[in-house]
Amino acid sequence: MKQEYIVKILPTKLKRFGITWFSVLLVLSAGGPVGLSGGKASAEPASFAGKEVQPSPVTVGASVYADVYFPKKLRIHDVQGAAHRSPYEGQKVADIEGVVTMVKGSSFYIQELEGQVDQDEKTSEAILVYKPSHGAQVGDEVRVSGSVKEYTERTYASKPIDLTTTEIVASSVKVIANDCPLPAPILLGEQGRVMPTSVVDNDGMTVFDPQEDGLDFFESLEGMRVELKDATVIGPYGYEIPVRIDNGPNTGEVVTEAGGLMLTERSLNPQRILIDAKPSTPLKTGDRFAGPITGVVSYSFSNYKLLPERLPDVVPGGLQPANTRLIRDDRKLTVASFNVENFDPGDGKRIDQLGQAIAVKLNHPDIIGLLEVQDNNGEKDDGTTDASESFRVLIEAIRARGGPKYAFTDIAPDNNKDGGAPGGNIRVGFLYNPQRVTLTDKPKGDSVTSVTYGVQGLSLNPGRIDPLNASLEDSRKPLAAEFEFEGQQVIVVANHFNSKGGDQAPFGGIQPPVRSSEIQRAKIATIVNGFVKSVLQVNPKANMVVLGDLNDFQFSETLALLRGQELTNLIDHLDEKERYSYIHEGNSQTLDHMLVSPSLSKTSVLDIVHMNADFSAADGRVSDHDPLVAQIDVPRKTEEPPTDGGSGRNDDDEDQQDNVGNTNAGNGSSGNVNGTVNGQGQIYSTGKAQE
Repeated sequence: MKQEYIVKILPTKLKRFGITWFSVLLVLSAGGPVGLSGGKASAEPASFAGKEVQPSPVTVGASVYADVYFPKKLRIHDVQGAAHRSPYEGQKVADIEGVVTMVKGSSFYIQELEGQVDQDEKTSEAILVYKPSHGAQVGDEVRVSGSVKEYTERTYASKPIDLTTTEIVASSVKVIANDCPLPAPILLGEQGRVMPTSVVDNDGMTVFDPQEDGLDFFESLEGMRVELKDATVIGPYGYEIPVRIDNGPNTGEVVTEAGGLMLTERSLNPQRILIDAKPSTPLKTGDRFAGPITGVVSYSFSNYKLLPERLPDVVPGGLQPANTRLIRDDRKLTVASFNVENFDPGDGKRIDQLGQAIAVKLNHPDIIGLLEVQDNNGEKDDGTTDASESFRVLIEAIRARGGPKYAFTDIAPDNNKDGGAPGGNIRVGFLYNPQRVTLTDKPKGDSVTSVTYGVQGLSLNPGRIDPLNASLEDSRKPLAAEFEFEGQQVIVVANHFNSKGGDQAPFGGIQPPVRSSEIQRAKIATIVNGFVKSVLQVNPKANMVVLGDLNDFQFSETLALLRGQELTNLIDHLDEKERYSYIHEGNSQTLDHMLVSPSLSKTSVLDIVHMNADFSAADGRVSDHDPLVAQIDVPRKTEEPPTDGGSGRNDDDEDQQDNVGNTNAGNGSSGNVNGTVNGQGQIYSTGKAQE
């Protein structure tokens, strides 16, 4: 026998028998192998082999030498390996032992027997088994034979690239004992296994590091029983229950006043846990579970999740939908941004709820930028684009709740051209209180004509910003409107940038994820910033408010481009734990923003009214977004005693007049209480529209 045979051919032949680990140290002579059983090297498939055989070296002559080590019996942690994919993927294994911990349909989880774990926290001690009609029950000790597969669990219709679950597609399941005690769950958090709190993955999944990477941490527990103590709810139920637990000090977590977890530039919060179960009672941020939650770590829909064995009772946290904290001051202008979540006249009781929210909880702001207003018949796709009935029913609901007689203005989109649900024709628009502000008298724009700014102010009122730009395709077009408040011109731009649809998941199978939707948002932000520049070039002291659902975070490139050197994002003036208007999969985050021009940056105060994001509909939620309200002390002309025959107007006033030019101050009818409005707005008072 030649050395070449031993090195190259023998390993291949042994692999056919299922031998997956071995080292060879043979001592050969002209007389053939000596000291082996019957003169031959016997081999047993790896998964069937019993105790590991410890051979003894034998020396005969002075030729080539080697030892033969037969493989040990495979355990679950061997099949799982210290990686996201099994080292045995695509191979057959046999007699993999474990105790059944959970059954779900044609599949069940098994976990390693006590005393057989490998003490390596990088390798999971549990695995999913698939076999229709398996007959296994929780507490059974089983031996499983079959093929190892990396299985893609349930996911979205778009078929994203998700992480996989290691499973055995079983050819046989042998029950060898019943009613066995289940393996003790791994305690997560400060008193157990501490979770990473900042890094999802920072190495492109090339290094398996459960202590640093959130994805690797939960992969190392795949299929295992874990326990959560004192779990606190961090958002309403939406397919899963998002919770957090005490993960110890110095984690860098930012916890909201309500008890939620803030998404920050530093962290996507890989430690938040999604419980894959429907609660028996409505949940809100700050509620907690009365006892520990034990379950199995799983993965589906682009997230690691916990499959609970049972849910303990819920202890209410007492959180209530907020009212604005701003104290009304009639000398100051109030401007709101409110995504009303696909609102249409068929929304039933939500109409009254929104009316109460605007009239009472927001304290009826002077100007409201509304987002996601659908047309008069909602998602019926019959070519209707007009939304006057949608605005009318909302205005009446506000009035019924003690609010003012609002007027509205918008520009209807071309049918199905601005994104959203087919037939819904969502758009941005404005409500405004004509007793407080006036929509200045300019021609109203249409869906295709771009608004400009000159010494006379806006060319159209309202007017769309560059609506034919290809970057705005299938998205809402920014809408600029010019108002007058106590003799001063204020331009408000309402926006609803394209959504994050199409982005790869933060906890998905591609790291780092590609966020392709940001490309369009960056282009739209540049367009709006360009419009702001054009206004400030004509009038550096112009009063501008840019608001809306921008579908991006305050630290994103989108906001940096929109802000530029011209605008201040009032979100940045809030305490970090207050910077959220939306909760997605347990992450409190800011998608809605309010930016102002230099003339307003030091006299504006923002309040995010947390009345929706933390709550379910049963607890008063009327939209998926929290509204924003800003109170703005608009600069005014100041009167000074004349000196040396002066006019009584200071230099700043003169500069402002020169820059503003003719702002149609004579059209200011802010005290009008009869429901008539100058300009293109419409007002509803007793159910009848007045032009």
